[in-house]
Amino acid sequence: MNIAPQLTAKEFGDLHNAKCELHGILSSMDGMIHPKLQERFEAAIAKINAALKNAYEQDEAVSERRSAHYDKVAEDNGFNTIWSVDEVDDLYMPHPFEGVTHVRYSEHWGNSDVTVPIKGNTWVDLWRSAETAINESGDNHHIFIEDFKVADYRPDFLHLTTGS
Repeated sequence: MNIAPQLTAKEFGDLHNAKCELHGILSSMDGMIHPKLQERFEAAIAKINAALKNAYEQDEAVSERRSAHYDKVAEDNGFNTIWSVDEVDDLYMPHPFEGVTHVRYSEHWGNSDVTVPIKGNTWVDLWRSAETAINESGDNHHIFIEDFKVADYRPDFLHLTTGS
């Protein structure tokens, strides 16, 4: 190759997942294929791992930096929930959901729907509203804030997804 291609995050993820799938297929065929063929598969997977080493290191560094940032924001704001929207670099930057005014949370156990106003346009403002919604729902188990999606039924509402 005569170029230095740039991969998107999705392409990198797809390549990583394909490599893992190859490894899984090879593992499931243990003892069913000729040992020389197994060695060739293992060597090819090792080459892919070596080729992706720098990308894995970069990904880990970004992940660690973001995690430290999320922890600091939680500490500074007294948040008890955990931010798990991992693709956000800076929580003090504006979120991309123009025109939204409320976060809506349907508690996992089906006991309540909570709607909380959003006071501001940053990711931290969304986190604050999400934490309030989780607290008001009484769901102390699902405290990982995982996703926001514009609600189908109201374009000014964000539906909050959480996990445990």
